[in-house]
Amino acid sequence: MEVPESRTWMYNRVGPNRVGITEEFLNGVEYFIVYACQNSSEFHSTGTIRCPCVRCKCTKYRGLDDIRMHLYQKGFQPIYHCWTSHGEEMPNIPHEATVYVQTDTANYYWQSSNRDSFNPYEQMVMDAAGPSVGQELLQEDNYNQQFVSEPPNPEAQRFFDMLTAAQAPLWDGCESHSELSATMRLLSIKADYNMSQGCFDDVVHLMKETMPADNRMPATFYEAKKSISRLGLGNQRINCCTNGGMIYYKDDANLTHCKFCEADRYKPRRSGRGNFKEILVKRMWYLPLIPRLQRLFSSTVTAKEMRWHYEHQQEADIMCHPSDGEA
Repeated sequence: MEVPESRTWMYNRVGPNRVGITEEFLNGVEYFIVYACQNSSEFHSTGTIRCPCVRCKCTKYRGLDDIRMHLYQKGFQPIYHCWTSHGEEMPNIPHEATVYVQTDTANYYWQSSNRDSFNPYEQMVMDAAGPSVGQELLQEDNYNQQFVSEPPNPEAQRFFDMLTAAQAPLWDGCESHSELSATMRLLSIKADYNMSQGCFDDVVHLMKETMPADNRMPATFYEAKKSISRLGLGNQRINCCTNGGMIYYKDDANLTHCKFCEADRYKPRRSGRGNFKEILVKRMWYLPLIPRLQRLFSSTVTAKEMRWHYEHQQEADIMCHPSDGEA
């Protein structure tokens, strides 16, 4: 569904050659503010409305002058020509089996230099997804709504779920934290202070009790860890010799003793009846290198640093960096 003709001004903020703000946009902003004040219940009680700029994305309440400045400086958030957060109803979609795909946010991030327009947790999600997801999602380069007749693939759906968590406030009206940012901060605190899992569960349970009923705080450590697992890079657990002699991998995966020191791979079984599960003596955590290199190249910030040794200009017959040498 394309942007209605009456709302095209929202994404025509600057004139030709990006010089000055257009008169059409200035008049449109005033029309938007008048409409929002008339239809937003928050304005009558607090004098504030949700800010629809690129950075705030309707998650923060601000005064009218602040909203004007944000819109003049940053413009409207992508694909917000239907003002649903300011009292306007979403138009009926003609086809029932349609799924809304926010392709233009990805385009705006990966195809331009507007990374700073996203909050740090949105940047984290974008970088974790990488441009490969963007190539599957992008259909147009302007700010439109794109409807497709089938749901996004699992990889794209995980991207949307994480992006939603990065944008959704912890509860309606919360301006300081999103669902993702609160989860990340809690897990960071747990790691910094060596907090036990039971202590973590009790803390988040108390926090949920003291927050509004519709809060999005994870209820347990398991839920918190699972919610951000899609952001992290995986690891492999490999059985190894207790003396460090070898790892039980590939051709050696079925051995029960170290082939060098004869150390047992499993702890001795206790006498008794019934089925027993083998208990490993020792294992190691392996961090695969290739996915980590791919992550460095997928981030808009680190990719240019990864290419520096190849792209930087060097003077003839002068070695100012080891990469300038033939070796």
